[in-house]
Amino acid sequence: MNRRFNSQTSTEPSHENIDLKPFINFLVVLIPALMLSAEFSKTSINKLHVYKKGTTIDTRDTVEPIIREQLKLTLFVTDSALTVASNYGFMPSMYYKEYARYVQKNNSRNINIVPNTEPERRNAENKGYKLSELLLYTQNEDKTVNQACYYKGKLLVDSNMKPVTEVKENVDFFTIDNTGTRLPAIATKNIEKKPLSVYDNLQCLLLQAHERYGQSVADGNNIVIASDDKVVYDKIVQLMDVSKASGFTEISIAKIRT
Repeated sequence: MNRRFNSQTSTEPSHENIDLKPFINFLVVLIPALMLSAEFSKTSINKLHVYKKGTTIDTRDTVEPIIREQLKLTLFVTDSALTVASNYGFMPSMYYKEYARYVQKNNSRNINIVPNTEPERRNAENKGYKLSELLLYTQNEDKTVNQACYYKGKLLVDSNMKPVTEVKENVDFFTIDNTGTRLPAIATKNIEKKPLSVYDNLQCLLLQAHERYGQSVADGNNIVIASDDKVVYDKIVQLMDVSKASGFTEISIAKIRT
């Protein structure tokens, strides 16, 4: 006797009919997202470990940037005085008197230094002299010109960068352009007293300022030269040269508003 089976539809889905496309699409989106999140997690836990200044031990501390003070050095220039100012205050003004150096046209050995006034200029030119350079000599409140010691045309300074006004025994002397080399005693024969140039006097002051503040402030090599409209450009150029020779190589020019 033959058995007969009724054909029935199975309630379980056939494996051959499963649609995997949505799952694959999901993985396509999920895997890059997981990779990106893993990379972000990696970078987020990285820490910057900096050694504290002056130590060789890893302290695992975050060092905050050091805010250095500023000197804000400014040189004010008028037709009669130089004044140095900074963030710490004003220095006493250096008053000067202007002289003119004249050289005879047909004999350069003949030199005449006279006050730079209209009558003196006219008198020198009438005698066959021509202007060689302008000289600025420091003077006291009573208008007398200060004197200082010079060696072969270079100002002598002591160990404190002060102009030498009198040569003494057992005292170290230096020339302003070579403060690291002591002048030998035998060289004192070539020392002469001359009017103190305001440029040399200024360089002494600027050298002291740069030695003291040059490395400790953020603008240790900066200086602003501010002048009024009466100051001739030749003075500004010479003041720039003095500033550079003193270590202040970053120079700005400004005008004094009156």
